[in-house]
Amino acid sequence: MSPTEALQELKQNEHLRNVPEAQLQWLIDHGECRILAAGEAMFRKDDPLDHLQVLLAGCVRVYMVQG
Repeated sequence: MSPTEALQELKQNEHLRNVPEAQLQWLIDHGECRILAAGEAMFRKDDPLDHLQVLLAGCVRVYMVQG
């Protein structure tokens, strides 16, 4: 996804539509775009909480196996 396409995606997101464009551009400039395959993990238990993830399309299921 190009930076221009990423900016348009972020601007269309209902949760980010009121964020100034300069701040959205900062996210693009300092982030990375990842495309995950179905079933691929976005993160795992005990991963460090050192970044922000924005889901632009699709859905995610969060669960923890116990026992």
